[in-house]
Amino acid sequence: MADETKSLEINTSWVSLTDGTQTATLQVFHDSIRVVSSAAEPAADDTGFILEPGLWKITPPTAAWIRAQNASSRIVYTLL
Repeated sequence: MADETKSLEINTSWVSLTDGTQTATLQVFHDSIRVVSSAAEPAADDTGFILEPGLWKITPPTAAWIRAQNASSRIVYTLL
């Protein structure tokens, strides 16, 4: 059963989105975000990959950490 859909305002600090066992569907609004696959929190200067605004899916075994590319960004996500 899917969790509810949630909205999240992120900044330039890394936030854990998935733990490697979950599938996440997320929509990025207005400003790009960065994503890293890591079991532990990435270093503050880790750049990761850029996800442009749009609809994205992150699947296992990716343990995804996200942060805003610039000052802040808003996402909406559902974990399955």
